[in-house]
Amino acid sequence: APKKEEPRAHRRRRRRRHEGRRGAEDAAADADASKAAPLDVRKLVISCSECGFYAARWRCQECVEIFCTKCLSYLHNKGHRLNHTCEALPYYTAIMHDNFMRRNREDKRRQRIEAELRKGKDEHVKVLDESAIVIQAWYRGALGYRYGAVYLKEERSKIRQAYRQRKKDSAERKRLYYRTLDAVGAAPMLLSDTPEERVLKRIPAPRRRGARRHIGTNQSMVLWYPQTCKDKKRAPQRGFDVVGYTEEELVEQGRRGGTRLPGVLTVTQGCLKLVASMDLTHILSNGDVIRILDTTFMVKQVVDETDVYVDRPWWRGDLPAVNFYRMPRPGVIGRYARKAQKGAIFNPGSQMVVQFEAKGQLLYAK
Repeated sequence: APKKEEPRAHRRRRRRRHEGRRGAEDAAADADASKAAPLDVRKLVISCSECGFYAARWRCQECVEIFCTKCLSYLHNKGHRLNHTCEALPYYTAIMHDNFMRRNREDKRRQRIEAELRKGKDEHVKVLDESAIVIQAWYRGALGYRYGAVYLKEERSKIRQAYRQRKKDSAERKRLYYRTLDAVGAAPMLLSDTPEERVLKRIPAPRRRGARRHIGTNQSMVLWYPQTCKDKKRAPQRGFDVVGYTEEELVEQGRRGGTRLPGVLTVTQGCLKLVASMDLTHILSNGDVIRILDTTFMVKQVVDETDVYVDRPWWRGDLPAVNFYRMPRPGVIGRYARKAQKGAIFNPGSQMVVQFEAKGQLLYAK
C-alpha cells in the first residue's frame, strides 16, 4: 500500500526539535573552546611601569621607562634624577612602546659598537706609541753610549785624580805645623778640601762644633715656602749644600751663630721698622730674636708680609740689602743682659756719639 504522507505540521515540529539540539551542542562546544584558549585581549594604552595601575603619561629618556604623573613626581623630585629629560605622552599605545624600546635597543647596540671601535683605535694608538718609545730608547741608548763612554772616562779620571790629590794632602794634614794652625783657624787651604772643610778651617777648632750646628740649620727656599716646590721628587738642600750662600757668609754665620732666614732686609738708620724682601708672617713671631751683622734685635710685631718692627732702632748707616739670622730666645740672664745693653746704648753719651757719627763729625770705631 502506498506510504501515507506526513502532515506538514509534524514535519515543522520535528525540524524545530533538531535545530534546538544542534544549537545546544554548538553552545557547549563554544564554552569548552573558551575555557581551553582564553580571548586575546590587549589594553588600548600602556600603564605606568612603576605602579601598573594608571595610564602612562610621561616617558624618561635616561631611565627608559614610562610613568604616570604621580610616580614621576615621586621618583624625579630629588638627586641626579632632577636633570633627567622627561617627555609628555598624551596617548601612548603598545605599538608606540614597542617601537620606542626597539629604537632604544638599536641605539645601545650602536653605542656599544662605537665604544668597541674607539677602544680598538685607542689600543692601536697605544701600541704605536709604545713601539715608538722602544725605538727611541734604543736609538738614544746607542747614541748616548758614544758620548756616555767618553763622559764616564773623563769622570773616572777626575775621581782618580781627586783621590791621588786627597792622599797627597792627607800627609800634609798630619804634620804638626798644619795641625797647630788648624786648631786656631789659620790653616792654609788645600786642593782636596771640601766646601765644608774650607768653611770650618777658618773657624777655631773649639767653635767648629757649634758652627757646624748653626750652618746645618740652613734650608733651601722650598722648605721655607713649600707652595713654590715644582719638583717634589728632588730632595731639598740643607746645611752646606744650600745653593746661593757664599763661603764668607757661611764663615760669618759659623762664628756668630743663628739660622739664616730667607730673603734680605732693608734697614734705615734710626728706624724701628725693617722691610723684608719675602713673606715672614709664618716664620717670625713676637718675641723672636734676629741678628743683623753683630747686633741683635727682638721682634715686637710682624705687621704684614714685609714690615717687621723691633724693640730698638738701627743706629748705623742705611743698608739696602743685608742678611739676617734668627737667634735662640734668651733666658733669664740673657734678658737682664739685654736690658743692660739697651740702657747703655740709649744713655745720653751713647746717643751723642751716634749723632756725631750720623753727621760725619766723628769716626766711630766698631
